[in-house]
Amino acid sequence: MKKAFPLKQTLMAIACIIAGSFIYYRWGYKDNVLIKGGALFLSAGGWLSMSTDVKKAYVQDKNDWYHKISINLAFGVLILMNLLVCVVVEDNRVNNILKNGKTKTTIAIVTELEDHRTKGGIQHYAIINYAAGNDNISEHISNSDRKHVVGERLEVKYAVDYPDMFEVMDVVSGQ
Repeated sequence: MKKAFPLKQTLMAIACIIAGSFIYYRWGYKDNVLIKGGALFLSAGGWLSMSTDVKKAYVQDKNDWYHKISINLAFGVLILMNLLVCVVVEDNRVNNILKNGKTKTTIAIVTELEDHRTKGGIQHYAIINYAAGNDNISEHISNSDRKHVVGERLEVKYAVDYPDMFEVMDVVSGQ
């Protein structure tokens, strides 16, 4: 006999998936591991919770490994698809805002160079500062080719509604 499908838990799982996806969509452009990781963890947790609910409802025999593995693989694919959609949609949102939204340009100055050690090697970053209205923004940009130097001036375009959403347009001058 099939068990009743746990509707409350499934609705909570769907809410977690939607909330995590929305957080990534809305704030994923920020260079913040906590925001991106938390959003993806929330979404993946929702999918994993839902997979557990599906297994409880549709797998009667505890030794039915075929159906358990099939459900796990299906939900694994759903988690990866959700991740891919989040990344693509967030990237499209940023590009759309910077291309079609209200933007301004300003001059940013490279104030510091940083190196971060990772498993894959060393990541090089330049820290830039720029004024956006009444806000002073400090952001990391990639410096993998090590072309940026302290004191360098860069033209940046930023979104008026999201001053920390920006793109580097051009190098204005060196030191």
